[in-house]
Amino acid sequence: HIPTKKEKIFALPEIHAHYLLLYNLSMISRYETEWWSELLHSYSSKAYIFILQFLSISADKVPLLLNEYLMHKFWAKPND
Repeated sequence: HIPTKKEKIFALPEIHAHYLLLYNLSMISRYETEWWSELLHSYSSKAYIFILQFLSISADKVPLLLNEYLMHKFWAKPND
């Protein structure tokens, strides 16, 4: 589904952004094991800090975002 209004093309709900990034990290850890192992054991890359922080935030935020999304779907009127 591609929106017809320009303003809505890049409107990505936050939960979708978290899902996409978590999925991408899972694919990297599974298929790029050499890079992933080096990252986890050397701590030399700045990427490690960002990944660790993102995972920490996601652990707290994703359940809240899912709850918000599901509650909105459950309580929303049919015309919403």
